[in-house]
Amino acid sequence: WKKMTVSDSEEVTNPLLGPEIRYKAYPYRWFQLFLYCLLNVANAFTWITFTTISDKAQTYWDVSIFWIDALSEVFFIAFLICIIPGTWMIQRWGLRFAILAGAIFTLVGCAVRILGKWSFYLCLLGQSLAAIAQPFIINTPTLLAANWFPAHQRTLATTIASISNPIGVAIGFVVPPPLVNVPSDMVTMLIVETGVVALCLLPVIIFFRGKPPTPPSGAAQSIREENFLRSLKLVCLDWNFWLLFLQMSFGLGAFNSLATVVNQLVQPYGYSNFESGILGALVIFWGVVGSAIVGILVDKTHRYKFFLILCLGLGALAGCGMALSLRPNMFWLLAIAGSLVGLTITPTLPIAMELSCEIVYPVQEFVPTGILMASGQLTGLGMITGLTTLITKGYPQWAAWSVAMCFGIAMLLMLPFQGKLKRLNSEATKVSVQE
Repeated sequence: WKKMTVSDSEEVTNPLLGPEIRYKAYPYRWFQLFLYCLLNVANAFTWITFTTISDKAQTYWDVSIFWIDALSEVFFIAFLICIIPGTWMIQRWGLRFAILAGAIFTLVGCAVRILGKWSFYLCLLGQSLAAIAQPFIINTPTLLAANWFPAHQRTLATTIASISNPIGVAIGFVVPPPLVNVPSDMVTMLIVETGVVALCLLPVIIFFRGKPPTPPSGAAQSIREENFLRSLKLVCLDWNFWLLFLQMSFGLGAFNSLATVVNQLVQPYGYSNFESGILGALVIFWGVVGSAIVGILVDKTHRYKFFLILCLGLGALAGCGMALSLRPNMFWLLAIAGSLVGLTITPTLPIAMELSCEIVYPVQEFVPTGILMASGQLTGLGMITGLTTLITKGYPQWAAWSVAMCFGIAMLLMLPFQGKLKRLNSEATKVSVQE
């Protein structure tokens, strides 16, 4: 640990708690956030590996498209199975345990995939091990933000942590096609990926810390609900949380499904694996840009509901544009529409995660976050099946229209939302930052 001085700290005066309580915002927090992002990128990269080379994977292992889709869908299934025990473990052993578990499962899963040289099912086993890591990773951005960051930076920290997942997806879209020119290149690609993942995760295993010596905010220091069953009860009795749950079911579920079937969606119109990879990468790149902009605005205004409705509404319109541009020889128009989908829909993930933590406070952050993510995984699993069925029956445009419709439904679900920002209200702080 770096030895801290007063100039490294954030000084907070809380009129509710007495004359000048001092919290510290350690510069080391940004390194912790970077380590988390490395892990999230590596796991997302592993998840989406086979999406843009689905035809070559199908040829290499001589299996149906159902089994190739299963390499992605297993992440949805494993998340739903592991969400309850994973959340309990995080509450029991903390953030560092969660990150170490996520890193180890991801790394071992990547290594096992190489054995797919001898059997497809060994590759599926490796994907399954990496999938078990997911609840330990994507449930914890809000906990990381709460443990390490002051109140005025929490949404930004959650945004950065969350968008590292789509950055990993973008890498997974772009990297495999050049590495797999012919189906026989599959194992070489898996070896290269395992080496890259190992380089990313070794620093995480060595240097990641669960929390700083001194809390960064009043919420990080306050007494929280630690009983897991009581936490679930508090969350489940909040009807505003269920509106967020349904919003994520449609919004995140549709977005994850689109990422999984993007190659199958554009192939009927004559686009190559490389072009589908570029399309996926553009969706993610502009999603990162949109998340950064919206994250800063939400941190300053705390208008969570307004930005959720705005992003989902614009995302629904962009989804309609994407459906209309699904035509041969119009890749540039399809790329613009896809970029707008990423720009508008990706920011809804970190906003919804932070908002869920606000409305169910003092429940610890990873509990509502985990349940929200489960909603997207559950509906995403069903949506992938539905979209794949439409595409294989010759209706890829209807599949794209379905995604746009889901974004619109998600927006409508947020209109009656009336949740209170309990965590921010409980802090009631005047913050002076000195760094």
